[in-house]
Amino acid sequence: MTRATGWSRTLALGLPLSLSLAISGCVAANRTEAPTAQAVVQTFVEKVVQPNQARLVLQTAALQAAIQRLSEEPSDAHLDAARQAWLAARRTWETSESWAFGPAETEGFDGAMDDWPVNRKDLATALGSQRIDSDSFAALSETAKGFHGIEWVLYGGRTGTPPTAAQLTPGERAYLRLAADDLHRQAAGLQTSWSGSQGFGARLSSPGEAGAAVQEMLQGVIGMLQEGGDEKLGQPLKTRDPQTLESADSGNTRADLLANVEGARQVLLATGLLELIRSKDAQLGQQIDTQTARAVDLARALPNSINDHLDNPASRQAMEDLINQLHGTATLVERSVPLVS
Repeated sequence: MTRATGWSRTLALGLPLSLSLAISGCVAANRTEAPTAQAVVQTFVEKVVQPNQARLVLQTAALQAAIQRLSEEPSDAHLDAARQAWLAARRTWETSESWAFGPAETEGFDGAMDDWPVNRKDLATALGSQRIDSDSFAALSETAKGFHGIEWVLYGGRTGTPPTAAQLTPGERAYLRLAADDLHRQAAGLQTSWSGSQGFGARLSSPGEAGAAVQEMLQGVIGMLQEGGDEKLGQPLKTRDPQTLESADSGNTRADLLANVEGARQVLLATGLLELIRSKDAQLGQQIDTQTARAVDLARALPNSINDHLDNPASRQAMEDLINQLHGTATLVERSVPLVS
């Protein structure tokens, strides 16, 4: 995710984490030598990044189709289907937070899809006109588009109450169609940018880039862990304002955080990167394994939705525990950087 005044992120994941880790575990059991840096990067590109991007393209197409049905035949069943399609695509996207480098950043895909906080003022003004077309949509800022613009309309960001299908205005339905089309277009563009013999994935996994690419992978994990602690949880805990949560309108922040941490763990386990670290420092590798698993557990234990628990002492303690865990785990991963450089 890209925050309007924060750290830039990107990309997306493929295999379900449980399957990825199961495959990783089987490989680890049979492997007698640690993988090379190039093998780690190639696995990362082919088994983590690219399958996730393919899934995201399919899921944003499903969201596009669901919103088209909702627009043509407004019904609460179609509205619920659109919300479910948004949640599915959102999870895939959020799992990719740990590989926020390459075209997602340099070509602007991250900002186009996931800039936040949503520009509520501009979006409300545009929707109030009842005349949303391709030109007026294009004129909107990135913070009034993407996942969070769609979320704002589907979940009633204007009023604070999720609307019924009948309450969606013609302007809102037109906006949703344009925003879903754009989100799918951005997802497809991101996939294309990594694909083929001249794509970023091929360049990243070439022999001469392996060392730098492993560093990028580690820095992506570190950045996600730090951002989760500082911005996604730290700021809302400090302000006690639910609107400072990233997915505030849908109440999806807990699921976002869980996907973020599971994605970080997938980068380490499903690629052989953790094995490479263990070959340099077995104790550190074990600590990273244990502490990333602990972070997943703490994220899973957060209240759902966080919006309603920012003043609850027990819930605040659970959030503090995860913040501390994310920061401590980031410090451990930082220690591995010089080992594999």
